Amino acid sequence: MKVLMIEDNSADVAGIIDYCSEQGWEQEVKKFDEGLKYIEEFDPDIIVLDLQYKEDESFPGTSIFNSIWDKSFRPVCVFSGQIVNSTLEQDKFPSPLVRFVDKGDESPVKDYLAQIAPYANCIREIQKSMREAFRCSFDVFELIFKDSIKNENVIAYLCTSRMRDSFSFELRDSALPAWGQYIYPSLSEHLSTGDVVCLEDEFKSKAPQDRTYYVIMSQSCDIIHKKIPRVLAVKCKDKKSLRKDLCLLDKDLKSARKKLSSILNTGYSNRFFILPSLGEILPDLIVDMKDICTIEFGDLDKYKKIISLSSPYCERLVWAYMQNACRPGVPTLDVEKWVERLIPDNGSNE
Repeated sequence: MKVLMIEDNSADVAGIIDYCSEQGWEQEVKKFDEGLKYIEEFDPDIIVLDLQYKEDESFPGTSIFNSIWDKSFRPVCVFSGQIVNSTLEQDKFPSPLVRFVDKGDESPVKDYLAQIAPYANCIREIQKSMREAFRCSFDVFELIFKDSIKNENVIAYLCTSRMRDSFSFELRDSALPAWGQYIYPSLSEHLSTGDVVCLEDEFKSKAPQDRTYYVIMSQSCDIIHKKIPRVLAVKCKDKKSLRKDLCLLDKDLKSARKKLSSILNTGYSNRFFILPSLGEILPDLIVDMKDICTIEFGDLDKYKKIISLSSPYCERLVWAYMQNACRPGVPTLDVEKWVERLIPDNGSNE
């Protein structure tokens, strides 16, 4: 792993330098006037950044951090005695790969480095693949030139769609964690199909397990372009009723778990779709496809988006709803005689 420390006084990070040496990590310490231009040359996996204070109240470290965030993002630990005094607004950098530590005790910085180290190579490879996908996205300009397309919105859509399609990893002999079907935090400001929501008031006043959740079922494009007067949603139940709803009460623990595993692999059973918990964000939920409701467009701002279902899990949700709500109604058939005719009791196993 490669660690770059941007710090004018190397004595302030002596313990961190020693720690990196003990781990066998490649490291460099650069002053502020060298740090930013050295990032591209050294290409570090992690940056430990000081915020330098001067009498004219300028903070060179702040501009360096902004440049790292905008142009060459990677894990950054801001280690400074000027965090409170600086113009750096921490809320503008919402990433678990960014850490802010007041200068003094170096232990939190060492802990941060130890936490990132096992993932450094993975982060580096993902960034490399993203850069390749970015370059590939512009291949579509060959067709854009031929059609003389000038609409920037259309061009952006074509390029980003190609980037999305080219930047993907296959799960080879691996199992995705249950929460891997979620997009969290959500990437869209609009409500879309597969979004899990709750009332804003409940989000603020109740614990996650005490809220009432709904899943949006209306088509995303209809919601975004306001083509419908009301938004269709289905209500969720907590897991207390799981064994009853999925007809597992008459089974022993082993049999119940075996059947539940089969249902979870399918994703749904009859009228019930199952959503896994997401830490402290969302409890385990059972989506009841028959407990439907509609939300007036004027009331959408009363709801808080919790998570979004990613593809192809969102498509599976829609398919499950279609299977339940859009099936043709047919009379009940006398299937017993039908079965007896197909499998006659003639003593034969054929």
